[in-house]
Amino acid sequence: MFTGLAMNQRPQNRMGYFAMLTEVEQRTAIRRLAASGMSGHGIASVTGLSIEQVRRFLAENQAEAK
Repeated sequence: MFTGLAMNQRPQNRMGYFAMLTEVEQRTAIRRLAASGMSGHGIASVTGLSIEQVRRFLAENQAEAK
């Protein structure tokens, strides 16, 4: 669910959608992409994040899971 937009308004690209998500929604999306088998580079590409940001998040997520 993308909040903050009227029905007829859309971001210009798919990365715009990701940027509009809340932090919790972004973290959930990254976890789901990783769980589906997408590589860190793939996640970075579709989200607009740097590979370093994705790697840091995934490392933090693994540490929290232990």
